[in-house]
Formats: sequence, structure tokens, C-alpha cells
Amino acid sequence: MGNILVTVPHATCPPGGPGPDHLCDIAAPAAARQLAAAVRARGAVVELFLGDIPRGCRLQHRGCRVCDLNRMRCADTPWRRAVRATLARARWLLDVHSSPGDARSFGGRGFVILLNAENRPLAGATARRVIAAVRRLGIGAALLRGRSPDGRPGNAIIAEAAIAGVPAMLLEFSERLGAAERQQIAEIVAAAVLTTRAAVLTARARRAHSKQARGALSRKRAKRTAPTNNENQHY
Repeated sequence: MGNILVTVPHATCPPGGPGPDHLCDIAAPAAARQLAAAVRARGAVVELFLGDIPRGCRLQHRGCRVCDLNRMRCADTPWRRAVRATLARARWLLDVHSSPGDARSFGGRGFVILLNAENRPLAGATARRVIAAVRRLGIGAALLRGRSPDGRPGNAIIAEAAIAGVPAMLLEFSERLGAAERQQIAEIVAAAVLTTRAAVLTARARRAHSKQARGALSRKRAKRTAPTNNENQHY
């Protein structure tokens, strides 16, 4: 059946907190725990990975170790290696983030799913189903195109899942949502990933997709393709 992986790369805040530059995702750990509980309540095994390095620090904290764990340049950190080691037994990967919720953050929407092009064949139908259900709650929601890494910043965790043939989505929760609203979204996501056809792919189909995804990422790196979604640059 496979486990559900829940990752929170920006869980750790630097000294002094997130600040105006949003150096950590303050609501993401709570959202991830709600999501993990909703999945476990449906009988599935969850592996939760909370990032252990802040993605940025202020100048006055020069001794602070930083690395954006959702970027390719941090692929060799112990945390990313631990996540990568679990992909072989994964049924889904859910990469959880949070954004300030103002107009500059995905248009002020309450919930957003980001997919790289390589993730869409396995996760696109499920993502659309989740967004439709969240909208029925009266919460602003959208499915947006993320960046595929080409040597520049991008959503590296879900990109690695695509290479492994594992369905994956990047989930952005607005930090203006209350706990009850996050719980409603968590229940929708949990139900969707545990019933989707993508979660029961044959080994042969996963291998075929993995080969295609790896080739697509290699071509993008060679072309040095420009990023496709400016809204995604901070997350």
C-alpha cells in the first residue's frame, strides 16, 4: 500500500522569528500535524519530516546556519537525504508550507496547491479534486504551476518525488486560516490521496513515469528555462 510522507521544509524559524521576510512557515507545522492525524485516522501510515534548518537569517545573526530545504542546492543535507530514503516505500508525498495570506501571497487565497509539470501526470487529477472541495467550503483556493528545477530555485522536494514515480503535491496554507479551517482542508486532502487512482499505480507505470520525469528535468536544466511562476519565489 505504501506510506504517506508529509514534509515541512520551512518548519524551523531563525533567531528572532520569521520577520518581514517570512523566513519560516509559522503555520505549516500545525497544518502538517493536522494532515498527518487525518491520514492516520483513515488507517494509513504517516512519516512526518519537520525541517531542521531555517531558510534564512538576519544579518545580526551571522552565526546562524541556513539552507532552504526546498531547493536543489540543499539536496545533500541530512534532512533531505532522510526524506529521499523514504520515497521507495511512499504512496504519496505531501509537502506542506504556509504563506502570510496577504494579497502578495498567492492573491490572498486561503489554500493553494503547486505542481511542477513533472508532477501533474500523477497528481493533477487529485489536486483538482481537492481544490474543488476546498472552494465548496467558501475558502479561496487555486491550483498553480510551480517551477521545475533547472539549476535555479524551485520546488525540489516534489521534483524528486516525480523522479521516483511518487505522486506529490506542494500544499500552501494561508497563515490567516484558523485551526478549524485547516482541519477541514486536512480532511479533504487525506480523503483524496487515500482514494485516488494515482496511489495504486503499478510498479511498471511508476518506472515509466520516473524515466520521463528524469528526462524532462534534464532537458530543462540543459535549456536553463526561465521560472514560470513568480508567485512561488518565496516558498
